[in-house]
Amino acid sequence: MSEISFINHQDSIILDFPHKDSVLYDDISHEKSEKAFISIENHKNRDKLFSPKQFHNWSIVSSDTMQPISQLSIDNNFLFKGNNLIVLHSIAPIFQNKIKLIYIDPPYNTGNTFIYKDKFSRAEWLLFMKNRLEISRLFLQEDGILVIQCDENEHAYLKILLDELYGEENFLGSITVLTNPSGRDYRSLARTHEYLLVYGNRPEAQLYPLILDKEFKFEDNLGGFDLRSLRNGNIRFHEGNRPNLHYPFYVNSTIKDSFEHHPVSTTPKKGWIEVRPRMSQGINTVWRWGKEKAENNIKDNTLNSNLIARKSKDSFLIFEKYRNNTRLARTIWDEKSFHTTKGTKHIKQMFGESVFDYPKPEELIARIIDIATKKGDRVMDFFLGSGTTAAVAHKAGRKWIGIEQLDYIETVTIPRLQKMLSGEEGGASSHYHWKGGGDFVYTSLLKRKDAKFPYYADKNDKDGVVTSFYELK
Repeated sequence: MSEISFINHQDSIILDFPHKDSVLYDDISHEKSEKAFISIENHKNRDKLFSPKQFHNWSIVSSDTMQPISQLSIDNNFLFKGNNLIVLHSIAPIFQNKIKLIYIDPPYNTGNTFIYKDKFSRAEWLLFMKNRLEISRLFLQEDGILVIQCDENEHAYLKILLDELYGEENFLGSITVLTNPSGRDYRSLARTHEYLLVYGNRPEAQLYPLILDKEFKFEDNLGGFDLRSLRNGNIRFHEGNRPNLHYPFYVNSTIKDSFEHHPVSTTPKKGWIEVRPRMSQGINTVWRWGKEKAENNIKDNTLNSNLIARKSKDSFLIFEKYRNNTRLARTIWDEKSFHTTKGTKHIKQMFGESVFDYPKPEELIARIIDIATKKGDRVMDFFLGSGTTAAVAHKAGRKWIGIEQLDYIETVTIPRLQKMLSGEEGGASSHYHWKGGGDFVYTSLLKRKDAKFPYYADKNDKDGVVTSFYELK
């Protein structure tokens, strides 16, 4: 007789791949060199690789100058040049638990040839991402948010990897962004979209609602408002199973304002007309609010309250005055300003030519920053590229940290950020009423040309690190 086993409902799905527990030290500046891939499994070597490294050539960058700096503040904005895995481990002691939002747009592993390496085996790519995502979580505040942009090539695998590293319970959603409405005409389907995978650091991490740029249709002494029917249109909720939500209102039909709004009451008054939720499909529907909440929103039965009535054909309808100018972000973002071409045109306007492939539009990053942060929070992007995240964070009044390895940091990223500091008017400038100002600190990892492994200098090897950097709090 065979044994009977019971399923453990606590078991989780595990994403497994070769060398999962090792470190893939990949120096993408070495383009096609196979020697750029180093799999590190020895803990001693791993500890040596991840020990804080030395930075040098510290500079303060303004809109038109770059000057040496000797004193730092935790409130500075920072731009680091160097391998992002090494930089992240080097600055973790300083910025641990200090980041509100991490946004990254990593290589999609499509096999295309860009200015960065974008062709790994799937196992290499997953290890490449795992190494960086593991350390990334140390930077986030308790209510911090991680947003990763990707396409369908690695979306499914990345989602499982993030469930493992950040926890399924911290998954906030997957957003579909319409990036190319015309579609990319290859394979069987013309791809028009990309994804944003959104995770919180802890269950209490939540996104903020969007503040809508809208004008209300109506106004009273309390401010502007729109109208929302108080009747619950879902017939699954009715007088039979929600009797407490089926009660009468009383409407004064002789008084109205310029918008044809009538005052209401929850207690009967002489001459006032009784109104109950209308029937739908033969069912007595109910209100969305209980009687106590309704009474608290009527405020002495005047028209300057949060409930009013409007005349219909044969009776009256009860409405809530909806004064909120916010709403939760949706899971499909199809605004034209989020199309990839917007980012390309913006870069071309700043430089007079196309100096970077497929930069993300500032308006898209602004949306992410708006729903994940407040003014004064710090934003990090360790695949900074042309500098879009840093530029938008600065315009939005957030502090920021950017990390980029390739040499275009000095021909594209820094000049782009200097244009931003001078008050350039494109991208998200109008959204944030940006006029210019501020600065940032720029530094790079110190390489040791005589060293085979690792080839960055430890922070205590020799002078070069700004003394106060590793003591910043």
